[in-house]
Amino acid sequence: MAKDYAKRSRYSASRKQESARTSRSQIGLWILVILLIILFGGCLFYLKQYNAHLLANRPPVETATTSAKTESKKNPPPRFDFYTELPKTKTIAPQQQKVANTAYVLQLGVFKNRTAADQLRAKAIMQGFDTNVKSFKKGDNTFYSVWMGPYKTKAEAQQQQSSLATSQIKSQITKQD
Repeated sequence: MAKDYAKRSRYSASRKQESARTSRSQIGLWILVILLIILFGGCLFYLKQYNAHLLANRPPVETATTSAKTESKKNPPPRFDFYTELPKTKTIAPQQQKVANTAYVLQLGVFKNRTAADQLRAKAIMQGFDTNVKSFKKGDNTFYSVWMGPYKTKAEAQQQQSSLATSQIKSQITKQD
């Protein structure tokens, strides 16, 4: 049986080029792996040095005996008498007369959950009204009230109530003492 040496030489040449390419890519891969290992080792070394630097600059930990000694040094006896004399005296504040300042507020709604109150407040704010949410407890329940005001006169409150009504927001006038 006859062999074709011409085809064999082409085959062996391409095979040599292919093996040269793979050996170059393997060398590049090994160089990359070695560089990554060196970089990782350098990072570990840096972190070790940084940690040692932090530990060197750290203040010493106080024990119970040293803290008691420093506590007595930090709190010297008082230099003035009023520290001891003031708690012994009784001060009676004068009673102030209560001035009747009746103000009116608009209550837009009372809700059991905060999100519903915030939604109504957001709706009013989007219409251009300044509102507040106030929480209060009644028994074991917490309620959230949305309100506007205070207004000095009932006429002011009624005027604001009518502008709320044009924006389709219901409200109720209440006195605030």
